[in-house]
Amino acid sequence: MLQLPQLAWKRLTVCSLYLPPNSRVSKLSLAELFGQLPKPFLVLGDFNSHSPAWGDSRRDGRGRMLEEFTAENYLIILNSGEQTFVYSAYHSTSAIDLAVASPSIAAECSWAAHSDLCGSDHFPIFLTLSSHCNGNTNTTFNFKKANWNRFGDLCKLFLDDSLADIEHFTSKLLDAARSSIPFHKGTKNKTRVPWFNQECRQALRERKKAQRKYFKTPSFENFVNFKKQKAKAKFVIKNSKKQSWKTYVSSLNSNTSSKTVWKKIRKIKGKNVAPSCHFKKDGQIISNLKDHADHLAETF
Repeated sequence: MLQLPQLAWKRLTVCSLYLPPNSRVSKLSLAELFGQLPKPFLVLGDFNSHSPAWGDSRRDGRGRMLEEFTAENYLIILNSGEQTFVYSAYHSTSAIDLAVASPSIAAECSWAAHSDLCGSDHFPIFLTLSSHCNGNTNTTFNFKKANWNRFGDLCKLFLDDSLADIEHFTSKLLDAARSSIPFHKGTKNKTRVPWFNQECRQALRERKKAQRKYFKTPSFENFVNFKKQKAKAKFVIKNSKKQSWKTYVSSLNSNTSSKTVWKKIRKIKGKNVAPSCHFKKDGQIISNLKDHADHLAETF
């Protein structure tokens, strides 16, 4: 998972790379690939190479070659030393998933492996780029703690007939809001999906518990239990998605608008749906943007 804030660079090249374990890879072939990438760049993927330089317990020929290649070309491997892959058959782990960055952005990158396999044999990787701002910070207003009296007084003070254009009006309105409405603290909330229920939550909890037990004591019994809980969680989630979709489809009729259909589909997929903004005037809900503007103009 790559988290990108508002970057200082105009462009960032991101390349996904997979190197099969039995294929021949040379410095020349890597040089040809990396030479085509506009800088700054990130190369992310399964390199199937082993080296203690990025946390693996052993060093192979490809790992040694990759060490030399990155050093000769002044490239930075961002891995922190955490394991990224689980060999279930051998009850062992390794670090074969790498993130390689050009030196100009390496200092802005933060690499971390997830603590849960999430049903895969590779740990999900979180790569965060923080350039002059934090992409995780939630900067939305907390309207539940707003001082509306202060906001109203500031609007009367700031918003007058001298504001000739919408840019100045918006700027003054935001100044009033920032002075009277606090921001939410912490990180952004995760996107909720309608199919994720208590059964899914419990299945994931059991899978994580079995994974921790297996990693702590890699016995055959714990391995079998981990595989069983992993399969169970996969089945429960798949079945929940299926049932949720069936329930939704059965609720559709000829009067259902296409907007409602696509909004629900985006929600099922876990994509953020922009919240609707409404005003209430004389007991009536106002949802049209033009009516919003007219209402604000009449009020202030």
